[in-house]
Amino acid sequence: MKTKLILLFILLIPVTTVNGQEKKWEFGVNAAIGLGECGRFYDGYHYSNNEFGTLKAGLEATYHLNDRWSLRGGIDVVYAKDVDDDDYWRHYEKRMNNEIECCFTFIHVPVVLQFTIARWRENRHKLVLGIGPSFNFTVGQDDYDFDSRFTPPLEDHPNSFYAKRASVLDGQSKIKSFNIGIQPSFAYHYRHCRFSLEANIGLLDMNKKYAVKTGHRYIYHVWPTFSYYF
Repeated sequence: MKTKLILLFILLIPVTTVNGQEKKWEFGVNAAIGLGECGRFYDGYHYSNNEFGTLKAGLEATYHLNDRWSLRGGIDVVYAKDVDDDDYWRHYEKRMNNEIECCFTFIHVPVVLQFTIARWRENRHKLVLGIGPSFNFTVGQDDYDFDSRFTPPLEDHPNSFYAKRASVLDGQSKIKSFNIGIQPSFAYHYRHCRFSLEANIGLLDMNKKYAVKTGHRYIYHVWPTFSYYF
């Protein structure tokens, strides 16, 4: 009898361990379509915005500290493309500054502390709040290109301000390669699915400084996100 109990205990050890791991760790994938904004400031005054359409896809993992608190981390690829403006003067300003149809690709690495504010029906439904830092890397961007079809002919005014600025900026990158952001989220969990509203609020000035190009850029994103956990 003792031998049978010992054998049964040995057989139950791996099952208990696997179940414990499932409760502690969750791994999933996510995808989102959202909006972004690149706010530009000069001498402390808000100057203009570049609105972006953004796509996001990535991998994520959640570690449950207890029944209320958890940590969620991941790695996301974010593609952002400028949305053209219907307003004539804003379109003209963006055209003269070589800011039309600019594209950026980022890698975001968020680390989010989460709190479950409500749960019901045997934990199949949950509402979760989260906030934490995000480490954002610029891995692709359009350089300044004043020979593109979006810029007025500069040879007509070789001594103009725009021509002089183009000679300095042409071929240079527009934004810096690293940013730190705050990523708040509000999520509804149902079984293996997670539906969330997330934002990524950049804290650092991303504008590359040149002698003829000053000011500041701060980049923000907002996404309704769908995640699936295996």
